[in-house]
Amino acid sequence: MPMNATRGAGALRPGRPLRIRGTSPSTTTCRRLLAAHGVPEHIRRHSAQVARIARKVGEALHERGEAVDVALIEAAALLHDIAKAPCLGSRLDHAAEGGRVLRELGLGPVAAVVERTSTSGRGTRAAR
Repeated sequence: MPMNATRGAGALRPGRPLRIRGTSPSTTTCRRLLAAHGVPEHIRRHSAQVARIARKVGEALHERGEAVDVALIEAAALLHDIAKAPCLGSRLDHAAEGGRVLRELGLGPVAAVVERTSTSGRGTRAAR
């Protein structure tokens, strides 16, 4: 059974649907998802740094006239390591596992980006 969560004043709670405005969860919702999935603080700090850089790159591309979804880029950057900790020391691909977790939460577009951040026998490695 997938873990569902809500955003708002309260904590994320199992059994409640994740509500998102637009195509991507807010940065607050992303941070709450990371906490709810037990992502260690040092990985959360890394993800926040990745998201800051990704947002700047996305905004620069947008300013040049590129059709990019900056909110999607930022959400994917924040959530790209949502499954890293449980995959450490195993043969699991944390990007593929993160994509699975995000799809279960109803975040298919974010999952599609996260799944492309590492190779699992297909394509080229974009980032780790």
